[in-house]
Amino acid sequence: MLSMFENFVNYPYPVEPRSNVYVISDSAYKEYQQQQAERQVICLQSQLNRYERMIEETKANILEIQTNAGLLPEGKEPVVTQS
Repeated sequence: MLSMFENFVNYPYPVEPRSNVYVISDSAYKEYQQQQAERQVICLQSQLNRYERMIEETKANILEIQTNAGLLPEGKEPVVTQS
């Protein structure tokens, strides 16, 4: 919140207070970047796993529809891959 003095100095265009600036060492910044990268990799791996499950479920649904509709070639056994 701005003080009365800040409102007076910035009149007629009040300015929001500036954010704080933190100075950290290069090694601390590198460690921070590594932690961020690890979190991002975990998130992306989780996303990949969800997509792979969705692919397998979609393949199973396609196979089920083809089997029920008689769209598979004669003599061909349905093959469902599980991962």
